[in-house]
Parts: sequence; structure tokens; C-alpha cells
Amino acid sequence: VTEESEEQTVTTAPYSHSIDTGTSLPTVTYDFRRSPAEQEAIKKEVELMLKKGVIVPSNSEWCSPVVLIKKPDGTFRFCVDYRKLNKVTVKDKFPLPLISDLLEKFEGYKYFTTCDLKSGFWQLPLNKTDGSAKKTAFQACGSLYEWVSMPYGCVNGPSSFSRLMSIVMKDLPNAVFFCDDACIFSKT
Repeated sequence: VTEESEEQTVTTAPYSHSIDTGTSLPTVTYDFRRSPAEQEAIKKEVELMLKKGVIVPSNSEWCSPVVLIKKPDGTFRFCVDYRKLNKVTVKDKFPLPLISDLLEKFEGYKYFTTCDLKSGFWQLPLNKTDGSAKKTAFQACGSLYEWVSMPYGCVNGPSSFSRLMSIVMKDLPNAVFFCDDACIFSKT
């Protein structure tokens, strides 16, 4: 669980995320024209992510565009469109837990504590030695940035995060996880 803060995000994971694209050439999709409101939303999000230390300026050959999804309250959700990168990424088959298996573990237990791991993917660092960060580059505010931690939208994100959570929670028999949600359960 991480707090809602503008402070730097700390990644201390026992595992790092890699983006294996084999021998594929870099994929490039340039940014789109934006309204002033969209430009401002992107600028604020980029400033926040720089402050948190989850992105850094880049000189990558790879480039994916930012997309903004309008929320019901009129604000925007910042996303990067990694469809081209995902097409050339070797798929990780690490399994997500089955909901039916998780529910079965709860039988006979009375107390449940749930935790939503805020910005959970950002807690998982990108592999620093294999060029994965360069592949996450995106264009915004007239500059190019790349991720230091795992971004949302990469095809293998859920598998990598599931692998991380399996490592972290392997010795906790009364705890389960699904994506970035954890549940601790007990009889008393």
C-alpha cells in the first residue's frame, strides 16, 4: 500500500520487469494534436511523474503516443498507447491467480483485510541492463520520456506484477493477491 503523495516513488522489488522484443526494430508513433485543456493535463501529469521519479527524459529510438481518457468527472486519465510495442513483445505466460481458487481459500475465515496497492505497477522497477526502459519512451510536452518503473499498458505488466506478488507473499499462507489488490484473512 502506498500513500497518495507527490513524493518520489520508491522501488525496492526483488524482481524487475523486462520487455523482450527479440530482434524487432523500434516502433514509433508520434503524438497527436491536443486541445489546450489536454495539453495542460499532460503537462501536470508529466511534472508529477518526474517529481515521483517514475519517468526520466529519454533519447530513445522507440516512441509511443500519450492518450487521454476522459473520466466521468471531466478530468483525464493519462495513458500511453503501447499497442505497437505490445505487438512485438514476446508474451510472458506467468499465470494470474484464478478467482475461484482465491475464494476457496477464504472458506472458514471470518475477518478479511483488503489492500489496494496504489500505483502498484510503479513499485516494480524496469530492468536496468536490457534496454527495457528505452522501449517505454513516449512523447509529451515537446519532449521524450521513458519509464524507470513499469508503466501501465504494457502487455506483460499483469504477469510481471503477479510474479512479483508471488515472490513477496510466498511465505504468507493467509494472504492472497489479484493484480494490485491483496487480501489478508484470519479466523480471529
